[in-house]
Amino acid sequence: WITVSYAAWFITMAYFLFSLFSARRITRREAATHRLADIALIWGGYVLIFMRLPEAGSAFFLPPAWRPSLGVLGAGLAVAGLAFTCWSRAVLGQYWSGTVALKADHKLIQSGPYRVVRHPLYTGLMTATAGTALALGLWRTLAGAALLWIAFLSRAHREDALLSGQFGAQCRDYQARSGRLLPRFRRLVAPD
Repeated sequence: WITVSYAAWFITMAYFLFSLFSARRITRREAATHRLADIALIWGGYVLIFMRLPEAGSAFFLPPAWRPSLGVLGAGLAVAGLAFTCWSRAVLGQYWSGTVALKADHKLIQSGPYRVVRHPLYTGLMTATAGTALALGLWRTLAGAALLWIAFLSRAHREDALLSGQFGAQCRDYQARSGRLLPRFRRLVAPD
């Protein structure tokens, strides 16, 4: 199950690197201090998840009897999360950026997974990091997933603010209809 998780991450990374060639140029990006904080959190998170560390970083948080079944569940979550991430990246197309930024002639994408979730890339990555942490079952992978979740949540908030400033009422309407990381569930019955 660990190999499956790693393979899914490798395929996703290759897809993202390959797709860099089709991205539009950045016209406006957030402050360097935010980018540096993102880099520290994201690299720190991925190092804790993927690097082989000395014994101190190899303590399991799962009891031995649970590791096989929860490892399979974790690998499934990782694969599903990364598949969702790749779909989201494909729909975003040339407007994707590794930083919080606006591209030339930026459009507000509201199709595919973006129809119901404003940041499906982060939803997929957060699911994948939680799944990978579960598949590996190590305390350091939980810490790595936590760092990544903090980074992705922060970026989602900052992207909402940037897009709202760029697209105004169109973005505010989109935000009212969609959830930030999960679909917005509407009431099934009308209020009295």
